Amino acid sequence: MVASLELSEGLGGLVQQLRHATSMPTGDHAPHVLVRLRLETQKHYREVAAAAHRAEVEERRVQLEQDRTQAIADLIRAVLAHEPLGLTAEQQDAGLRFAAQQPRALSAGDSPPAA
Repeated sequence: MVASLELSEGLGGLVQQLRHATSMPTGDHAPHVLVRLRLETQKHYREVAAAAHRAEVEERRVQLEQDRTQAIADLIRAVLAHEPLGLTAEQQDAGLRFAAQQPRALSAGDSPPAA
């Protein structure tokens, strides 16, 4: 059982010499408790920074997907309202309803089924 720790002067206090309850040195050395705490803190900060980065990347991916979805919806509306096609308001509404029923096909990059 280790009863105490003693700083080793030869290593600038970065290592502690382990001692038995009898105050006899064990011959083993361990990093100083402050060094261990510093290393654990640095490891924790790296993990937190990595998690924050992953969250930012995921947030950006979601934003890009929302922008893409909006662009597709705007394109569909523009095509259906394109005058040379000559679609009536009812036909345009039917086209919008049909497009709204196809979100999986559009998000997966597949072509929607023919009507």
